[in-house]
Amino acid sequence: MKIPAAHIIGLTLVALHMGCSSPSAPDDDKPGPDGGQVPDGGEPPQPDWWLPQPGMITNVNQNDATDVDIDHGAAAPGQWYNGFYGANSFAGMVGSWNGALWADGYSKDGALAFFGGGHGANIGCISYFFDVTTRKWGQVGAERNLPPTGDWNGGHPYDAAKDERDPAWLDYDHNGSRIIVLAHQYQSTSYLAPDEGGAPSVGSILVPNAEFDETAGKPAKWGQWTFSLGDGQMARSRSDAATEGVGSGSRVAVKDTVNRKMWYFTQGQPLVFYQDLTLPVPRPLESVVVQVENGAPNNGYVPVYDFTWLFVPEAKAALAFAGGGTENAGMAAILVDFASGTPVMAAVEVPALPPGEAGFPHGGTDVSAAWDSKRHRIVLYEGLGEKVTHVLTPSSLDFRTATWTWSRESYGGRAPANAHGSIGVATSLEGAWGRFRYVPTLDVFVWTDGPGVSDVAEDGVMRNGIVQFWHPQGTPL
Repeated sequence: MKIPAAHIIGLTLVALHMGCSSPSAPDDDKPGPDGGQVPDGGEPPQPDWWLPQPGMITNVNQNDATDVDIDHGAAAPGQWYNGFYGANSFAGMVGSWNGALWADGYSKDGALAFFGGGHGANIGCISYFFDVTTRKWGQVGAERNLPPTGDWNGGHPYDAAKDERDPAWLDYDHNGSRIIVLAHQYQSTSYLAPDEGGAPSVGSILVPNAEFDETAGKPAKWGQWTFSLGDGQMARSRSDAATEGVGSGSRVAVKDTVNRKMWYFTQGQPLVFYQDLTLPVPRPLESVVVQVENGAPNNGYVPVYDFTWLFVPEAKAALAFAGGGTENAGMAAILVDFASGTPVMAAVEVPALPPGEAGFPHGGTDVSAAWDSKRHRIVLYEGLGEKVTHVLTPSSLDFRTATWTWSRESYGGRAPANAHGSIGVATSLEGAWGRFRYVPTLDVFVWTDGPGVSDVAEDGVMRNGIVQFWHPQGTPL
C-alpha cells in the first residue's frame, strides 16, 4: 500500500502543514529581458549570448522537441507503444512519473535524459534527451527497438489477441536488443558513465525491470538492463539470478560516486540492494542492511514515496527531501551518511523549512533538488511557473556538524517553462521530477517542463520543447 510522505515522516512534517508567455525577440545587441546578448540580423552571435546574466533565465534550445518526437507532437491514442493515456511518446514519457536523469558523461556539458513508460506501458524502450553542449533535443532507440506497427500491443488494458509475443515473456530479443515493457519508472532509473559500465563515449541508462507490466504473465522477477544512449541497445546487466521484483514506485536509485556503488532503497525496508560500479557488466546485485543510529528521524524508516533524494559527493552523504503537500508548504530533509561505505540513517536534525509565505506555493511534492558544487549549496525548484527557488546552505561540507540556512531567490527574464498551467496544490503527477539540474561546466541550472511548452528562444526563433538556463544566483528575497 502506498503511504503518503506526510505519514512517513510523522511529526517532522506535522509542523510543516500550517501558462507560459511568449515575449517578442529583441532586435538589438543590448541585453534582452533574459539578460543574454542577442545578436541583430546578419551579425554572428557572441559565443555566450545564450548564457543568462545574474538573476535571469534564458531560452536556449536550438531545435524543436517535435523534430525528434516519433509522433511529431501529435496525440497517439491506442498506439502499440502507448505512453500515458494516449499522449504521444515524448509527452507521455515526461508527464507520467518518470524522473529525468542527469547524464553528465554524455557530452562535454552533459545531457538531461528521459526514459520510461506509463499507463498501458511504453514497449518501445526509447529515450528523449537534451544535449547541453549542442543545446539540441535528440532521440535514441526508436530506430532499433520499435517493431512494425501492430506486432506488439501496448494498449491498456492488455489484449493478448493483439500480441504476437510469448505471453509469459520478461525481456524480448528484438534486433539484438532485450526489449522490456516499461511502466512508470519514478526514480528507479539511473545513469552509468562509460567508466561505470555505460556505453562507450556517451554512457547508458540503468533500468530495473518495471513490475506490473501489461503482459499476460505479469512477471515479478527483478531483472536489470542497460540502455545505450549511443544506439539504444538494451542488454541484461545482472550476472546473478533474478530475484523477486520490487515495484518501481517503491524504489529509488542513488548513485554513490564516492564509493562507486549504485544503491536501491526500498520504501520502509532495512535491506538496501547495490551494485559495485567498478565491476564489469553484467555484475551481481548484492545487499546490505541500512544502519540506523539511535535518535535518527522517524526511527530510521527509509522513505521513498514522494521523496527526492540528492547525493552530495563532497559531503559523502545524501539528503532526502519531502514537501508538506499543502499551499505554502514547508520542506523536511533527512540525512543519510555514506562515509563508511554503507548507508547510515544519521541521528542528525537538518532544520525543516517552516510553512508560510516563504514556503512552497504548490506543496513541494516531488520537488527537484540540485547541488551547486561551486557555491556548496542545495537549490530546490518545484516548477509550475514559479520564479523562485529555495536554497539550503550548509556552513561546511561536514553535514553532521554543519549549521543550515534556508533562503529564497527570485528570477527575471524569460517566463519559467510551465506545461501545467495555473494550478493550486500539486499532486505527484505535476512534480518537477529531476528536470532542474546544475551544469558545473557552464555554471548554470538547466530546466525544462517537456515538449509541450513553446516560447521565443534567445536567437529570436519561436520553438517548442523549451529548455532554459537559469543563472546559478537569483535575486535574494
